[in-house]
Amino acid sequence: MSEEKTKKPWGGRFKSELDPVVLEYTRSVHLDRRLAPYDLQGSRAHVRMLAAQGIVSSEDEKRILEGLKQIEEEIESGEFPYRDELEDIHMNIEHRLQEIVGEAGGRLHTGRSRNDQVSLDLRLFCLDTALRWRTLNSAERRLAFSASAEAEDLFGIDVEAPAVLLHDYIK
Repeated sequence: MSEEKTKKPWGGRFKSELDPVVLEYTRSVHLDRRLAPYDLQGSRAHVRMLAAQGIVSSEDEKRILEGLKQIEEEIESGEFPYRDELEDIHMNIEHRLQEIVGEAGGRLHTGRSRNDQVSLDLRLFCLDTALRWRTLNSAERRLAFSASAEAEDLFGIDVEAPAVLLHDYIK
C-alpha cells in the first residue's frame, strides 16, 4: 500500500505538518477495533433514517448498506485493511466504505458528527458488555450451586456454608 497523505478531519487547522509523536498519540485504531460491530450497527441505522427522511436516495441507501455488509465480512475474516494513518475505527470504516461504494459513502456522515458516532458506539459497547457480564454472572452462580451439590453427593461433604459464602461473593 502506498504511503499517501491522508487528510485528517481536523488537519486544516494547522499550517505545518504535525510531529510524529502527536500523530502516534492521537492514533487509536489499535485500541478501538472492538468498536467496529457497534459502529457498523449505528451506521446501518443512520443510513436507514437518512433514506426514510429523503436525505439520501434509496439507491444510495442500498449501496451503503451493501458496502457496510462487505466491511463487516472483511473485519470478521481478518481481511479488513486497517490503516493507522486514519487514526480510529470510525475513519477506517468511512474511508473503506468510500473505496467500496464511491461518493455515496460520504453521505453516510450527513447529520452525524464523529462525537455522535463515538458516543453511540461506546454506549452500545457498554450495553453489550453489561449483558455479557450478566450472563456470565448467572452461569457462575449455576456452576457454584451445581458444584456444591455434586460435592455433597460424591463425597458426603456438607458444603452449604461455603456455597452461601461463594454466592454472596458473586453478587
